[in-house]
This record gives sequence, structure tokens and C-alpha cells, in this order.
Amino acid sequence: MSDPLLEAAKLFDIRQQRSAPKPGEVAPFPALNYADLKPEEWEWLWTGRFPLGEVSYLEGYAGDGKSSVMADMVAHVSDGVGLAADQDRPPAGVIWFTTEESPTKTIVKRLKLAGARMANVRHIDTVALDKERTNLSGFTFPSGRGRLS
Repeated sequence: MSDPLLEAAKLFDIRQQRSAPKPGEVAPFPALNYADLKPEEWEWLWTGRFPLGEVSYLEGYAGDGKSSVMADMVAHVSDGVGLAADQDRPPAGVIWFTTEESPTKTIVKRLKLAGARMANVRHIDTVALDKERTNLSGFTFPSGRGRLS
């Protein structure tokens, strides 16, 4: 059985995997020649709004429903149900990173109501990280996966 978190991390870190140096090598300056690049099509989670394999942000004012929208999207991804009828795919892992709401008082309730497959969802606890004065800078996937519990 594949690890859904690792699968999400692989999608999230496509760019780094393409240019990662071999052990002992120094990473070259990433200057690419456009003559060597081939156009790629976007693969979408939500067509025109949320591409797969890319970092996406959902911003808005307090009370606008950001976490409710995210809980619904997370439920779809974690359970493999597409946002559109023709977009079903295998269940996948999701990493929820927020600085606004409590995972136990708010987010877990919304995820359950939305029907998320809870075992496929992880939360990065920014409050605990702040208390430990842990620095997230330089955190990348999948190489940073060992820092997640």
C-alpha cells in the first residue's frame, strides 16, 4: 500500500526532483535554455483554479469560508472523488498548513463533515513549531518529509 503523504509530497516537489544534484555535487545555477524545454499541459484539481503539483493559496477575510472550501477540497482529494464528475482519481494524501484555526477545535470537525478520509490528511502544527522556535525555511518535499510526524 502506498503512503498517501509521500504521493502528495512527490507531486508537490516536481520541480526540485528535476534539478536535484547528485550526492556530493553542488547544485548548478538553474538557468534553463528555452530551446530545451517542452511545453507541458496543466493537470488540474479544480480546473482553472488549483493545479496539481503546485502550491496553491486560498486567501480571504475572516468568516469568508476559506476553511470550509478547503475542507471540501481536502475531502475530495483524500477520498479520490473528483471535484467534477470526470475527475475521479485514486485517494491521495493532503497536507493542511494553516496559521489561523485550531486543528482540533475547527479543522477536524469540518473535515469530518465534508467526508474526508482522515488517515490521508496531515496537519503542520505551526503553534508547536513556533513554541519550539523551529524554522520552516528551507523545508521542501519530499526531502523534508522526515521532519513530519
